[in-house]
Amino acid sequence: MRAFEGYQKGVNLGGWISQCNRYEKDYYETFIVEKDIETIAGWGLDHVRVPVDYQVVEDEEGNYIEEGFGYIAGCIGWCQKYNLNMILDLHGSGRFFQG
Repeated sequence: MRAFEGYQKGVNLGGWISQCNRYEKDYYETFIVEKDIETIAGWGLDHVRVPVDYQVVEDEEGNYIEEGFGYIAGCIGWCQKYNLNMILDLHGSGRFFQG
């Protein structure tokens, strides 16, 4: 099996900006915070997987939701600060292919 450097031991952040119970600002801003990323790095892990539901970054008319991209950007910054790699995984993109 092929090994990918920096992606050997990781954790999934599902339930934050994907597959979450509430699509609300206070939920996004408190479910995963910088301290969580610091803790993950402290466990000796090398990456996080961040699933993102399309409705966090795009509305029904196809307009971008800047605030949604802000959550992703914030997590990228935290990962850089604590030397973690990130896998960004778009969920729910199947709606783009419906007729």
